Amino acid sequence: MSEHLPSGRRGQALAVGLTVVVVASLWVGVASPLESFYLARAQTLADQRLVAAHMAAVAATVPQLLHAAALTHGAARAGQSLALDATSDAVAGARLQQRMQDLAAAAGLTLSSVETLPVEQQGGYRRISLRVTCAASWPKLIGLLQTLEGSSPRMLIDDLDLNASPDLVHPDGIAVNANFIVIAFRAGTAP
Repeated sequence: MSEHLPSGRRGQALAVGLTVVVVASLWVGVASPLESFYLARAQTLADQRLVAAHMAAVAATVPQLLHAAALTHGAARAGQSLALDATSDAVAGARLQQRMQDLAAAAGLTLSSVETLPVEQQGGYRRISLRVTCAASWPKLIGLLQTLEGSSPRMLIDDLDLNASPDLVHPDGIAVNANFIVIAFRAGTAP
C-alpha cells in the first residue's frame, strides 16, 4: 500500500497540501460560523445593555412625573380647569377666542388678528388652536404671556415669533410684533 503514496519532496508537498485543505475546511465549516455566532451574540448583548440603560434613565424620571401629575391634579381641584368646557369644537374655539381677547385686554393690548386653526384629535382630547398676532410693548407682551401660562383653562403657547422695531411714537419703548399659536384642549372625541 505504501507503494502508491508519493515519497520525498512530492510526498511532503502532498502532506502539506492535505493539511492546508483540512485546516481550511475546518475554518470554513466550524470556526467561521462559530465566530459569526459569537459576534452576533455580542452585538445583541450590547444592544440589550443600551436598552437597559435607556429604560433605567426613563424610570428615573417617574418620581418627577408623578410629582408634576400631583401638582396638575391639585391645580384642577383648586378650581383651575385643565380643559375647555364645551360641547363642540366650534363652541370651544369661540370660548378660547373670547378668553384670549379678555386676557389681552386685561394685559392692556389689542390683538391684531386671531385665526382659528384646524382641530386635531389627540388621545381622548380635541386640540383647539388659535394663531394670534399682536403688537405691544415688551412689558405688556410679557404680561400677556405670563397670564396665559397661569390661565384657566390651561393654555399652551407654541410657534412664538417675535420681531422688534423702534417705536418712534413712544421713544421709551420698543414695539414688539408677536405671532404665536395658543393651544387648549377639549375633552371628547366627537367634533
